[in-house]
This record gives sequence, structure tokens and C-alpha cells, in this order.
Amino acid sequence: MDDRRRAARVTLRIPRSFCQYYPVTGEFITVEVSAGETVADLIKKAGLPEFEFGIVIVNGERELPSYQPKDGETLELLPIISGGRS
Repeated sequence: MDDRRRAARVTLRIPRSFCQYYPVTGEFITVEVSAGETVADLIKKAGLPEFEFGIVIVNGERELPSYQPKDGETLELLPIISGGRS
């Protein structure tokens, strides 16, 4: 029996308008999560500037950048000033 655990992964959803400014392939970015990592850590890991995103939505609820995501979650990242969903 293999005792290795599958790496925890979350999906970051960024506004489409940001895709033209940052080196991402689309509005959805999947990243691996290590124990204790926060949304702010994952933003950096994905190559995005942390100062751009101040609002995090998880399961329809607003969370702080210090939120520690769980495997399989989709995190919607929004700038502090936003004109709505993209």
C-alpha cells in the first residue's frame, strides 16, 4: 500500500483583465498547497503580485489573504477596487 498522500491543490480565479498584464495562461490557475500556506502565499507562488488582490472569495464568502485554503477549493481573487465580476 502506498502511504504517499496526494498533494493538496486549489484553483485561483483571477479577473480576465489581469491576464494581459501578468504571465498567466488564463483566468484559472491551479497551485499546490502546503500545510500552513495562506492565500497570500499562493498568490506569490502563482507569480502574481500580492498587492493587486485584497479580496478573496471562497464558497461565496469573503476571506482574508491570511486564510489557509483547503484541498479542492476555488479562490476568487479580486482587486480591492473592482468594477464587478469579469
